[in-house]
Amino acid sequence: MLPLLTLLLKKISSKATWIVLIFACIATVAGAVLFSVFEHVPLFTGIYWAITTATTVGYGDITPNNTAGRLIAIGVMIIVIPAFGALFALMSTGLMEMRIRRLFGMDTNIPSSGHIVILGYMPETRIVIDELAHTQSPHLVVADIDSNVLPRETPFIKGDPTEESVLRLAHLPFAKQALIAAPRDGEVLEMAIAVHHLAPDLAILVSTKSDKVARALQALGISRTVSTDDLLGHTLAKSLEAPHAAELLLRMVNSDKYCIKEVPIRTEWLDQPLSAVRKQHEHVVLGIAQNGEVILGIEHDPKITENAMILLLAPHDR
Repeated sequence: MLPLLTLLLKKISSKATWIVLIFACIATVAGAVLFSVFEHVPLFTGIYWAITTATTVGYGDITPNNTAGRLIAIGVMIIVIPAFGALFALMSTGLMEMRIRRLFGMDTNIPSSGHIVILGYMPETRIVIDELAHTQSPHLVVADIDSNVLPRETPFIKGDPTEESVLRLAHLPFAKQALIAAPRDGEVLEMAIAVHHLAPDLAILVSTKSDKVARALQALGISRTVSTDDLLGHTLAKSLEAPHAAELLLRMVNSDKYCIKEVPIRTEWLDQPLSAVRKQHEHVVLGIAQNGEVILGIEHDPKITENAMILLLAPHDR
């Protein structure tokens, strides 16, 4: 309840709301002071009477005993009660507007640059969203789903992510990366084509089940594809050979302390074998990505070439 109230107070910033709130508070305090003076009661008693009257509780334990007190009571009832009613109406309208905007993906806190755009929604997508929220990485979800599926603070655009008109709202040319995932590979291919058309230079990662779709994407210049079926199948196969293989992989990608990083090579590493880099680096070197492939350096010890990237198991940046 408290987070919802905090969010509501942040949203309620209209001038009219604050004017009504201030007016209602001033009128209540003024009524309390006047009641205290003319009824000859302590100020706290006057405040108590004014609040119970303004909120229409009216316990009846304190009542005006003279004409002046009754006139003050009439004034409080005529002025303050409608003012608080208007205030609650404005707050209710603001809360309803928040919920409607959330329902239709009309949140205004959509990042404009340097963010990760998640297109489509799959069960595994929620894990990605939670991880991005944990690391406080700017991100945005574009999907034709109910907003209740997502965490409350997740920026969200409701709509078909295969439609260019919807994708344009995500500021794709200024995004850092895009992740594409959908139940059907046909949708994945449509989204990838639309995104590549709108932002040709954007780094795109695609989750697909079909090798044919992966090859079609590679023909478009999108080489970063992950086949979920292949990933699961190979993980299960390795687990048959080594029972703890799957747990090891999960620990590597699901650790709160460590993550897999991809960093550029240092100048002094050029033309050195990967084994030499492993000895020099302060973190665990898993392999390198160069010439369009990932090399673990187990079967052979390749030399580091220009534009290669080092894959590390390193602590999270905090």
